[in-house]
Amino acid sequence: MSVHDPKQGRSAELDSSGRESDSMGRRNGDWLLILLEPDSAACVVAVGTTQKSKVPMAVFLRRSSDSIHARDAVSRCAESGRDVDIECGPGRYVSARPIRGDDGTVQAVWARLHPGTCDSPPSNAWAFRWNLTRGTAHSKDSPALNADVAHLSVAEAMATLDFGLRATDVLAMLVSSAVGDTVDLDATQRWTTDELHRIRVLAHTTVEGEGRCLRGIAIDRGPFVMNYPSPTGVQETMSGLVAGASVTARHHTAIVDLCTLETLYWHGPPPPSIAWNLDPTDPRPRVHPDDDGAVETLAKSVSRAGGAGDEPSITVRFRDRDGGYTTHTVTACALPMLPDDTEPRLALVTVTEACI
Repeated sequence: MSVHDPKQGRSAELDSSGRESDSMGRRNGDWLLILLEPDSAACVVAVGTTQKSKVPMAVFLRRSSDSIHARDAVSRCAESGRDVDIECGPGRYVSARPIRGDDGTVQAVWARLHPGTCDSPPSNAWAFRWNLTRGTAHSKDSPALNADVAHLSVAEAMATLDFGLRATDVLAMLVSSAVGDTVDLDATQRWTTDELHRIRVLAHTTVEGEGRCLRGIAIDRGPFVMNYPSPTGVQETMSGLVAGASVTARHHTAIVDLCTLETLYWHGPPPPSIAWNLDPTDPRPRVHPDDDGAVETLAKSVSRAGGAGDEPSITVRFRDRDGGYTTHTVTACALPMLPDDTEPRLALVTVTEACI
């Protein structure tokens, strides 16, 4: 309901308990999470712990008497990458807090209307950037990563996530999304504390330099407990894809992007003899340069074969953990994501240490 407040000279909203509320939150003091995406209007995606479906900020704030100050605070915060606090009037302030990516880009802003003491922090949310061309993942504030880990591979980042029944959609986004494509989905993530948390992932595809990237934010939705409907685990969902591509038992199996030759996901533990983790301090190529041609030929062969079930095999030397290279046998087959996928972008690759 709406009442006129003669002291403030404005209309205020009252919630069901009679507390003052307006479109800056369910009641004054809630943080709004505002998503910033290129070529799109800024959108409110959460109010406190309540998720929203990308409501344009201008629409969401249209009833707020402090909307001009709020938009100004968000704009200044996004441009500067710094905290912003603006006085709207006697006893009324707007605060904005940036969510920055590893490169300093502000990907979202928390904004809050309050009476002058902004001592209640917003919920946990963090930015991430995956370079899908290079296979690198950056998310410096993610609770799933140790604080001293600045760089990961996409496969390492995927190992912390459970997208359940949306796993196929995520793989499709990783290998074939176009610039401007967006995704909004829920996942379960294992943090460094070994706790499982429910998170919401909002991301969009961009091109940065020569790399195709997936940028976005993740929002913590609290611990995952079993009295929530249990999602189909990423292991179980990926197992279905793996089983559909091959019935042969595999020990070290990965899903690989046939165009970039980057590993997206290890099904089970990776070979302990391969230094597969991203290590910026190690200048060695992951594959011995003399084997690059054979790997590219294998990828083209699998892509052309489509879902025919062919499983060509080659011998490849991979970077090991002792400073050299170790020989492995690599077998690959196409991994169609759709029944009529005649030119698959994914391959199921099996790696076995060669006994030579």
